[in-house]
Amino acid sequence: MKTPRFSRVSLIVTALTILAGCAAGPDYVASESYRAVSVAEPAPSIANWWERFDDPRLNALVERALQNNYDIAAARARVREARAQRAVAWSALLPSANLESGYTFAEQSINSPAGAGPLIGAGLVDRDVEFWTSTLSTRWDLDLFGGNRRMDEAARARVQQSIAQRDAVALGVVAETVSAWFELRGAQARRNNFARDLELQTSALEIIEKRVAIGLARDLDALRAKGQREAVASILPTLDAGIDAAARRLAVLTAQPLDLLVATESPMLNERSDVRGQLRALNIEELPEVFAAALRARPDVAAAERNLAAVVAELGVAEAAFYPQLWLDASVAFESASLSDLAQGNSRALGLAPRLSLPVFQGGRLRANRRAALARADAAYADLENVLLAGLADAGSARAAAVGQRASLQHLRVSAAASREAQNIAQGLYDRGLGGYLGLLDARRERIARDDEVVQAQTRLRLQLVRLFTALGGDASRLLEINAPSTTLEE
Repeated sequence: MKTPRFSRVSLIVTALTILAGCAAGPDYVASESYRAVSVAEPAPSIANWWERFDDPRLNALVERALQNNYDIAAARARVREARAQRAVAWSALLPSANLESGYTFAEQSINSPAGAGPLIGAGLVDRDVEFWTSTLSTRWDLDLFGGNRRMDEAARARVQQSIAQRDAVALGVVAETVSAWFELRGAQARRNNFARDLELQTSALEIIEKRVAIGLARDLDALRAKGQREAVASILPTLDAGIDAAARRLAVLTAQPLDLLVATESPMLNERSDVRGQLRALNIEELPEVFAAALRARPDVAAAERNLAAVVAELGVAEAAFYPQLWLDASVAFESASLSDLAQGNSRALGLAPRLSLPVFQGGRLRANRRAALARADAAYADLENVLLAGLADAGSARAAAVGQRASLQHLRVSAAASREAQNIAQGLYDRGLGGYLGLLDARRERIARDDEVVQAQTRLRLQLVRLFTALGGDASRLLEINAPSTTLEE
């Protein structure tokens, strides 16, 4: 019995499809360094690490930044773009179909020697010709050597890379927000200290001037008191500028109008730290340890690893271009000179056309593409190894800096306490006439400097802690899921 022609084609297509089981190019395997990080003992969670500072206003600012920040919004949009591009790559694995309908009208020449003039004159052919068509055509790239599958694999890795990059942006925004808040509060605490000292210096100057007027003090003492008072007053404008700059940074990070966050206009940001002008006490007793597994939580590491996976898949796309490409064209058409006859079986026209294409000469383009893909893979591997090494070093140095800053702060607090006691003694001696005013000025200057150094050290410690928690990853992906704005399109 004769085998139908469609059955023969079907057998050929089936055989070629079975041959397409493997894809060109290497399969992605994570580097040894990344595998070592991935299987390491899990590190303790540091989710919502800023809450350890026990500051409700800071928590509110972070949540506002996660919801409103424009950098995060742009990163979310890039995730949606990558997912759309992945859908484009996936569509190449499926057949495509097009439906086309048409109508043609032609009036033929009777006098044309090469036309149908004699037949028209004899009444055998109509002069007016109508032609109706409706065609469903399909094309399916059978992806014999996996180029399209590698393209989809690369697109999937790009989606994961974009998500990791979004998380890195979010973590950076959180760190910037917390840092700006601490810088603001530190500048406010310093200003409070200097403002209080300015009041004391003003009162002391008035007392000295009265004593000079009645001959109980020298003019030199008044000049020295005035000089110290003006020196303290000169610091306030600089601190005011720092407060304003930090508040404006917070306005940008939280995407709020400036008039809501500028320190001179916002009650929240203009509020004093506490009665003594000191920063809130830290509740972080133990600093988190640095484990290699903490690198798994770093979004920059995840982004670098997914970039390597993508470029390895793209190497397969470049490799598949050297091999034959097989696609199958098929069509079902209805053609008729009359619209009423178009749907009849006699108007049907079928077509099936397997196509095989083999590149013979491309002017070196394919080899150049493969070399470029290999170079991108080498660069991506080097980038991943560098990010792993830099991440571990960053976390380790951040912890060492935080430990050192905390020890330094303890010594500065002892020094500040001693300076305050020394000022009290110098003041008592001066009031009883047993000490000179120069000694009292030196004691005051020393006490002011030590108090200011304590506040600055407190701020530096907080900034180092921000750096440490950021270096350890910070669980940014979960933060974005919790704080995703309801108006944002689903990712």
